[in-house]
Amino acid sequence: ARALTICRTPRLLPLVASMLRCGDADAASLALALSLVQLLASSGRESAAFLLEAEVLSSCHARFLSATRATAAHDAVSDLADARRLGAAAVAVWRCLVAYGLTAPSLGSWFP
Repeated sequence: ARALTICRTPRLLPLVASMLRCGDADAASLALALSLVQLLASSGRESAAFLLEAEVLSSCHARFLSATRATAAHDAVSDLADARRLGAAAVAVWRCLVAYGLTAPSLGSWFP
């Protein structure tokens, strides 16, 4: 019930989605945002549906692709560790939504 209250907070999910999509924030803030999204997604199917409506999953997808590009480019070691951590967190959110049957189960659907 509390997760639904959080999901219904005006402007929260669009703000989190834009933060994840743009990636202007530091890695620690992005990791916290992804942790919040995963917590909300795992709290119940209805909360997970709110995340889809707010286009948070597409923002997680963008974060995953950004992490994949950073890993492929072999950026600095600290950046590489952050990219891997953020990519793993984005995939964890996707896995929650797959468990509820709300999104495509194929990991291939995440690659263009």
